[in-house]
Amino acid sequence: MSEQNNKHPFWVAVSHVWRLKPSSEQVSAQALGSAMSFIPLAALLLGVLLTAMAWLFNDFPAQVVAALVLIVWIKFSGATTLDGLAKTSDAMLSREVGALQSLKNGVSRPLGTVGIVLLVLSLLLKWALIVRVIEEGWWTVLVLMPLVGWSFGQMVMLGSRWVKDNAWQQGWRAHVSLSWLWPQWLLLFTALALASGWTLTLLIIGTWGWIVWWRKHLGGITESVALMWVEVSELVWLLGLVWVLGNV
Repeated sequence: MSEQNNKHPFWVAVSHVWRLKPSSEQVSAQALGSAMSFIPLAALLLGVLLTAMAWLFNDFPAQVVAALVLIVWIKFSGATTLDGLAKTSDAMLSREVGALQSLKNGVSRPLGTVGIVLLVLSLLLKWALIVRVIEEGWWTVLVLMPLVGWSFGQMVMLGSRWVKDNAWQQGWRAHVSLSWLWPQWLLLFTALALASGWTLTLLIIGTWGWIVWWRKHLGGITESVALMWVEVSELVWLLGLVWVLGNV
């Protein structure tokens, strides 16, 4: 058993959300399943770190602080969600025959123009939204951003068959404790409903549609597909709250 397998599930979850350094260590199916209950907490701690940094540098122009937040976020997350966004969107919108199947088969494709453009635009959009959040002092929105993204990404992971098990060992679902996850998701839904009902509705419908689309076209999901939804959920959350709070 590797060193990683001896870690508490919380630290396995932290290493999954906070990709501080690449690791070649194998994680057992039991460790992965148990860690699922701690992924929302690991994401929340990341949000606390980003918000604390933004608050600490609040005397700087909001544009500069937002850029620093993005740099730190990319560093601590290992850019995994951005990588998922670029690869998956490029495969989805590519005219190349078999582009989608390359996700399933784990074939590495050169990133095309579509993936690069969407990656840049998503970063610009997130930066602009974080600028507004910092200018208005809506710190709770920034704290919850990673939590919202990873929670809905987690629902995608658990809501569809995993079509490529090389990334995560087979059988991990059997070790997921839904008795821990349901209360966390219920609290998240309550917070979202109180903050912005239509944002919650859009995220729920979007998550369901994301799962159905990939089941139809790929037979399930891959890690890149799930990670892209983390990024999309964060953007929807920021857009929704900026719109709602800006019109209060």
